[in-house]
Amino acid sequence: MVEVNIVGADLNVAISGWDVVWSLKRSLTVPLSHVIDATVEPVAGRPGWKVFGTGIPRGFSAGRFRTKGKNEFWVADQKKTALIITLRDETYARLVLQVENPEVAAEKINSVASGGSRAAA
Repeated sequence: MVEVNIVGADLNVAISGWDVVWSLKRSLTVPLSHVIDATVEPVAGRPGWKVFGTGIPRGFSAGRFRTKGKNEFWVADQKKTALIITLRDETYARLVLQVENPEVAAEKINSVASGGSRAAA
C-alpha cells in the first residue's frame, strides 16, 4: 500500500505492507519545489531496467528502475491506473505509484507544487 501526503513544504510517500519488501523502501520525501507535476495514467506501462527491487514481467514492479537514462521509482501494477509524479533535481526523475485515489492525489499535489498554478488554471 502506498500513501501520498503533503507535510509542510514536502511530499511524503509512505510505503507499507508487502510493498516495503518488494520496493526495499519505507518512504520517500521530496520538496514540493522539486515536483514538476502529477498526472494519472490509465495503465502504468512497463518500467525500464531494474536496478533494485522487484520486477515481474507484465505484472507488478516495485523499486528503482532505469528508463531512458533516468532513474524512476515504482510501486505499481503495470496494467492498472497509476499516479505519475514528475520531479526535477532529485535522485528519481519520476515516481510511478499505485494509490487508492490517484485523481484526488494528483489534484492535491498539483495545487501545492511549483507547477500547481498551471494545473489549476
